[in-house]
Amino acid sequence: RNSHSNIINFPTFQPSNLPNLPTFQPSNLPTFQPSSLPLLLLDAYHPNLYGGTGHVADWGMAASIARRYPIMLAGSLTPENVAEAIRVVQPWGVDVSSGVERQKGKKDHEKVRALMAAVRNVNAVQGAEKAAYSYEHSA
Repeated sequence: RNSHSNIINFPTFQPSNLPNLPTFQPSNLPTFQPSSLPLLLLDAYHPNLYGGTGHVADWGMAASIARRYPIMLAGSLTPENVAEAIRVVQPWGVDVSSGVERQKGKKDHEKVRALMAAVRNVNAVQGAEKAAYSYEHSA
């Protein structure tokens, strides 16, 4: 993972045959046409670490970016906080790694199952809320 920015990282996975992709500080995020930008990956920032910092991303700032662009939210997402992160930020998706590990590099299957259940639950609730809103406003 390669990430360099202030407050929120924009890390990229780098296969060895690709050049480094740009990263930006949120205050210097270029203006993109939404159709020209496939996805932004937002992560928490730590000046001495690249990705997997153990810090939660700034969800308020991520939400403001998510209103303009599709984002994948990362930053210490766990079974306990992923539903709230989805509710607040409304990301296109989430990127989870250390939040479901029992030790560095070793995934905890129960944590993965709990995280997936939390994501499914918040998606079901949001889907029901959207359907109710749509029904109320179509009548």
